[in-house]
Amino acid sequence: MKPRAGPDRFYYPDVMVVCDPDDADPEYETKPCFVVEVLSPATEAVDRREKLLAYQDIPTLRGYLLLDSERVHGEYWSTTDVTRTRGGGWSCPRRGPSGWTAWRPV
Repeated sequence: MKPRAGPDRFYYPDVMVVCDPDDADPEYETKPCFVVEVLSPATEAVDRREKLLAYQDIPTLRGYLLLDSERVHGEYWSTTDVTRTRGGGWSCPRRGPSGWTAWRPV
């Protein structure tokens, strides 16, 4: 299943979570809340730029996790209703000394 990221933009993420049981469109998901992409050399540029910008336009999406396929590394982009209401955007917190960030569930 693919999330709708605009009037005519669709992607096939590696993992997608839909938190709204009323999201019943037979062709695509209209209300995803969390998306995961596994980065590879062939897809990394699209996942980091094009998909990140497109996914930010989905009102129900709260988290976008990018996992590196070649090393132990991940980036978690997130937002909240409060952040969006105040005119803010998405953030990717800096990692701590261990290289890991504590991620809050969506």
